[in-house]
Amino acid sequence: MANPTAAHCSPHRRRSRLYTALLTCALAVLALGVAPVLAATIAWKSDADGSWTTANNWLGGTVPNSSADTAVLGDVIQAPRTITIAGVAITVGDMRFTSAQPYTIAATNGGSLALDGPGTTSISAMGGAHTVTAPVTLRDSLVVSGDAPIIFTSLTSTAGGNRLIRVDGTAAASFAKLVDPTGGRSLRKQGAGTLNLQVSGTNNTGAASGFIRNDEGSGQLNLYGAGNVGAITYNAATGGGTLGIGDSLDFARAGSTPPALLRGTGILAVSGSVFFDANPPEASNTTLQIDLNGPQVGSGYDQLRVVGNVNNNGSIRLNNTTLAIALGTTLASRERFVIVARSQGSAAAATGRISGTFLDLPNGAVLAPQDVPLLISYTDNTVELTRLLTPTLAATSGAGTLIVGETTSVVATVVDADAIPIPGVRVTFAAPDAGPSVSFPDGNTVLTDSEGHASILVRANTNVGSYTVTAVFGPAVTVPASFALTNMAGPAAAIEPLGGTPPEAEVGTTFTAPLRAHVTDAAGNPVSGVTVVFAAPTTGPSGRFAGDPAVTTDAAGVATAPAFVANQDAGSYNVSAHVNGVAASANFDVTNRPALPTPTPPTPTATASPTATATATASPTATATATASPTATASPTATPTATATATASPSPTAIHNPTTAPAPIATPMPTTTTWQRYLPLIFGYGNE
Repeated sequence: MANPTAAHCSPHRRRSRLYTALLTCALAVLALGVAPVLAATIAWKSDADGSWTTANNWLGGTVPNSSADTAVLGDVIQAPRTITIAGVAITVGDMRFTSAQPYTIAATNGGSLALDGPGTTSISAMGGAHTVTAPVTLRDSLVVSGDAPIIFTSLTSTAGGNRLIRVDGTAAASFAKLVDPTGGRSLRKQGAGTLNLQVSGTNNTGAASGFIRNDEGSGQLNLYGAGNVGAITYNAATGGGTLGIGDSLDFARAGSTPPALLRGTGILAVSGSVFFDANPPEASNTTLQIDLNGPQVGSGYDQLRVVGNVNNNGSIRLNNTTLAIALGTTLASRERFVIVARSQGSAAAATGRISGTFLDLPNGAVLAPQDVPLLISYTDNTVELTRLLTPTLAATSGAGTLIVGETTSVVATVVDADAIPIPGVRVTFAAPDAGPSVSFPDGNTVLTDSEGHASILVRANTNVGSYTVTAVFGPAVTVPASFALTNMAGPAAAIEPLGGTPPEAEVGTTFTAPLRAHVTDAAGNPVSGVTVVFAAPTTGPSGRFAGDPAVTTDAAGVATAPAFVANQDAGSYNVSAHVNGVAASANFDVTNRPALPTPTPPTPTATASPTATATATASPTATATATASPTATASPTATPTATATATASPSPTAIHNPTTAPAPIATPMPTTTTWQRYLPLIFGYGNE
C-alpha cells in the first residue's frame, strides 16, 4: 500500500509546481522507508534446464524472491529439468509442483533457498517425484500436500520453538536432515502422509532437550540414521513407522520414489525417552531395524542408546514393536549384541527402565533370521541378542504314570551342538485340550536354568488314559521334546451295586445271576485291581457263596461275586460288598422265596345218576332190545362206561320203571375184542 503522505500530493496545473510535488512525494516515501510489497504467483515457463535468477525463465519476467511469492513449477516441461540457484539466497513463501516430469532445485556457489511463508510454508507436490538439493532454511512450520513425493536433502530449522511438519493426503516428504542449531527445538509430525527423516551427526532436531513426535492420527514417520536426536515418541492411533538405526536414504539418485534405503550400522543416541505406543499394541505398526555385521557396537552392529535427562527419565517402551534383524556376515557362536541400552544421564533418570517386549519375542525367545538362531534377553537397562550354536531340546524326565489329580514335574533340557547347556531359553509346554491331559498350575512357559533345564509343574486331570505333552522353544522352528504320560484312576472312593431288579431265588436254590459291584475313584473313574468282599447275614434268611467272596475288580472296576445259594429260610435280607478305604458299602436287596408244595394224585371215586332198566318180554318172535345205562361219572382215574343187558321176557311189551332201577355199577371200558364178543348177543347175529 502507498504511504499516506504520498496520497495527499497532487499535481499543480503549472509545470514547476508539478515537479516540486513529485519530488516532495518521492522524498517522503524514501524518508519513511516504505516500499510497496505485492503477493505474486509466478510460474516457470521454460522447458529446459535453467537459472532461477534468470527473469526470462519466469512468466511475466519476474523472479520469485519474496516471502509473499509462490513459485509454480508446472507441466511446461516434457522431461526432467534442473533449476539452479547460483550464488544467491532465494526466499519464497510457498511452492507448487504440478508436473508429471520431475523437477530438481539445485544450488551452486553458496546458493540457498529459504521457506519463509507468512506463518506456515505450504508445498504442494502433484504428479512426479521432485527433489530439492539446494540447502533449505525452514523459518516456521511446513505443510506438504498432494499425491507425489518430494525430497529435501538439506533442511535447517532456524526459528525458535517447536516445528510442525504436516504431510497431508498421500504425499511423501523425505528430509535428508533437519538441522537444529540450538538442539532444543522439537518436531511434530502430523497429517496422513509419510515423512522420511534422515538423521546424522550431533545437531539434529531436538538433539539436546527437544523431541520428535508422531502425533495421533498421523501417518508414517520413518527415522533413519545415526547420531544424536531428542526424545522419540510414536503416539497411539498413528500410522506408526520405522526406526532404522544406522541406515540411510540414498538421495544421490534424483527422482527415486521414495529414496532407496541403504542398510548400515551405527548408534542412534536419544536424549530423553523412546516410546513406541502404536495402538493397538497387539498389532503394532512400528518397526526397529537392526543390522548385525560384527562384534563391535556402532561399526559392527546397531544400537539404540537412550540417555535420560532432566526432562525425561530415559524410559523405553517397546510395546510389541516389530524387531527386524538383518545379518551381513557370519556371526561367531555365543557372540553377544546389546541392541538397546539405556543409562542414567541424570538423577531424574534413575526411575527409567525398559518395559514391554518386541512383538512375539518374550524374554528367552529364540528367533532365527536367515536361519541363524538368536536368543533374546531383556533387563531393565538392556536388550541383548546371543548367537546360538544349533540348539536342541530333549525330554529329560517326567514321562510315566500319574494318578488323576496328582502333581509332578517334567523337565526338558536345551543344549547346543557342543552339548553345552544354554541358560535363559524360553521353553513352552503344551498338552491336549480334551480327554486325558494335564494342566500347568504355574503356567506353561519357563526359562532354562544354568544347567539348561526347563522344569515345570503339571497336574493330571480327571480323565483316565494315555497322551503326550510337548515342549518347544521359538519362534525359531525346533523339533519338540515329547513326554508320554498316562493318567490312572485314583484310590477307591465309592462302591455301588450293579443290576436292576433285586435278585430272588427259591430257598435252597442258586440265584440265576451273580452279584456285581462297581468301584470308582473320587472323579468317577473305574478302579481296577482292588479287593471287594461280599458278605451275607449269618442267621435267618441268607445264603452262601460257592467260592471265595473276596473278589478283585476288573479293568472296568467291576467285582463279580461267586454263585450265591439261598439257605432254607424264606424272607428278604441284605448282602453287602465292601472295599477298604470306603466307608459306605454296596448293599443288595435279596429275597429267598418259599418252596412250592409237591402235588399228590387224588383217589378215584365213581358217582352216577339213577339208571333206567329195560325189560324184554317174550313174544312169539324173539326181540332183542338194547338199553343204555345213564352215563357213569367217576374220579379222575375212572372212565364212565355204558352197560348193555339182554333180558328174555314172555311179553313183547317193554316196561320202564325208573324207581326200581338197580344201583349203578362202574364197569371198565371194554376193549375192542370184548365189544366184538357182545355185539352178536345184542343185535341177534353171529352164531345161530
